[in-house]
Amino acid sequence: MATARNQPTFNFLTGEEVPNVSRTPELSKSRMRPSHSDYREHQLLPQGLPTEDLHARIRTLEYEVATLKQEKEVASIQHDQDIRELQTRAESDHKRSVKFEGENTATKNRYNLLSKESQDKQAQLTNEKLDLERRLRTVTGQKSTLEEERDEALEQLSNLERESERNMNELESRHQTLQTSFDQLRAEFETQSSSLQNAQRKLVQREAEVQELDSEVSKLKSRGGDAETEIIKRQLSEQVTQNKRLDRTNKSQLAELTESRKLQKSVEIVEEEKRALESKVRMMDSIQTELAQAELRAQVLDEEKCAWMAFLENQGESSEVQFDSPEDMARAFVQQQIENASLVERLGAVQPDLMSKDETIRELEELRLKLQAELQEAKTSLVATSDTKAKSRLERQKTLAVKETEYLRAQLKAMDDEEKEFHPERYAEETAKKIQGLQDLVDEYRREVDTMHAALTALEKEKETSPPSTPLPSRKRGLEDPVDERQGELLRKNRKLQNDFTQLRTKYDVLKNEARVQSKQIESLKTSTSRARILELRDNPTATANAIKQSTLTALQAENETLQAQLAGKLPTSGLEDEYLVPRASLQTLNLKLTSLNTTLATKEKFQTRLRAIFSAKAHEFREAVFSLLGWKLEFQPNGRVKATSMFHPGTVNEEEGEEGNFIVFDGENATMKVSGGTDSAFAREIRGLIDFWVDGRGQVPCFLAAMTLEFYDRYGIVEEDVRQRARV
Repeated sequence: MATARNQPTFNFLTGEEVPNVSRTPELSKSRMRPSHSDYREHQLLPQGLPTEDLHARIRTLEYEVATLKQEKEVASIQHDQDIRELQTRAESDHKRSVKFEGENTATKNRYNLLSKESQDKQAQLTNEKLDLERRLRTVTGQKSTLEEERDEALEQLSNLERESERNMNELESRHQTLQTSFDQLRAEFETQSSSLQNAQRKLVQREAEVQELDSEVSKLKSRGGDAETEIIKRQLSEQVTQNKRLDRTNKSQLAELTESRKLQKSVEIVEEEKRALESKVRMMDSIQTELAQAELRAQVLDEEKCAWMAFLENQGESSEVQFDSPEDMARAFVQQQIENASLVERLGAVQPDLMSKDETIRELEELRLKLQAELQEAKTSLVATSDTKAKSRLERQKTLAVKETEYLRAQLKAMDDEEKEFHPERYAEETAKKIQGLQDLVDEYRREVDTMHAALTALEKEKETSPPSTPLPSRKRGLEDPVDERQGELLRKNRKLQNDFTQLRTKYDVLKNEARVQSKQIESLKTSTSRARILELRDNPTATANAIKQSTLTALQAENETLQAQLAGKLPTSGLEDEYLVPRASLQTLNLKLTSLNTTLATKEKFQTRLRAIFSAKAHEFREAVFSLLGWKLEFQPNGRVKATSMFHPGTVNEEEGEEGNFIVFDGENATMKVSGGTDSAFAREIRGLIDFWVDGRGQVPCFLAAMTLEFYDRYGIVEEDVRQRARV
């Protein structure tokens, strides 16, 4: 009963009147109770009354019985009507509960979807944040490595400059010394060539004299004479020794000439190196200019940084918000823009709610006007008759209505405070005024309905036989329904989730913007690193290979398109059935292949030529080293053979007369040794004892060569030294 008395009679959300289920049965009971009480009162009849009084009492009792029957019928009709009203109200309540359950399930599903989306967004944001942090770490690592490489390149550049200067100085000094030595050698060569020509002329003269002497000797032999013969022999031996000395001098001069030619080659190599170093120096000059430009750009950037830092310091002193760098300021500016956009979006979301509330207020005003008209009609049709009990009941109802109004106002105020706390941007003074006016209208409507209901209740009762009226059940607003509590809680959670979603969306936009900025920075770093390449060949192999690949790909694509067109019958062919035209793209592809093959072949030939030159130079250096250290001139021949010639006894080489000189050919594959001229030659007979002792006896070829060097030096080396000393003198 207390719960029924505390139920509200007006729904502020839908604007409809909630039927009070418990009031109608109470009213019907209150209507039935007076008759039963009158019947119980009239049952106690006093004794000893006259007959007329008895007849009057009987008539009154009959009248009361008839009225009781009528009241019973009216009560049954009213009861049936109340049952039907209760059924309709129960059906409407059931429909409303079903509708509310559907809305509740939809709200729950939406809440689940929102929570799932928020979780997905949070996971996505965390993943993106981790990815951005990882990329930031990689970018910082690349930046540090690039800075280290730049420092190393600068250090290498300075080292190269110092080394190039030192090499230039050394090369200039070497060039000067070589030039002077070359000039001296040229002068010596000219003098020696002139002396050689003189010696050759003398030799020719001496040969003529020898021939004359031979003829004289033959004449003298025919004449006889021992003393003159001895004199002639001695003169001939002196002439022969003189000729041998001249031959040795000629050989030494030829050796010096070869050495001077070698020096000339080394001078040419040094000049080539000098030209290469000069090109490197010019390249270093260009690098120095680029470095100066880079330093100038760095200085400009430092000045801009100082200006930004000064501006930021001034801003930090004058305002509460301080920024460490222009990047922080730009990030804060972008974040503020995103927040403003989100606030504008939320304001746009609030506008439909305000419009719906305005529509509700308009409907309530129309309902108020309608109820006022109905109330005016009821007032004109009713006659205001009331007594003290009705007045007291009305007073109590008025008090209850006032209390209920105060309770509703407190509840609305709490709802306003909650709205201000959770959604301060959605709350507006105009909305509060409209809600206050709506409350006033509802209070006025409730007062008018209460007065009308009280008047109708008073008219239904009889004026004379009305028993003490029972107080109407209280209309005090009861506690909130559990469904309403759940709905309010879900609404609060929904608002909180919306706020969280807005904050996460703002953070997501900020992170997205930062990711975009960092990607641009990475691209700028890539372009800057590509622009800041210090050294690059004009004929870059990588660029050449990429160009070849691109041209080949283009040619193959064109060839493929033409071949497809030819297969489809779009290109013309020759008149014969067995002959077809070759597409131009195929011909171009073949030309490209042929060009690439020729380029590859030329590159390989150039590489082989360079290798041969390098190997020949190294072999020449090796032979010169062996010749100067061991006294043997080595010539490498095919099939693993080596030709060795002693520097002290090389022999004479004359192709016209068939003289090959003195040499030994060693065959490493067959482990054999061949002496020049065969086994019966003079050179073979000369070294026969050494071969038998060292090679055949002990199997030591190095000792054999050393023994020959010593023996040849003892026989021929001393004579050559004497000739050289005489030539110098």
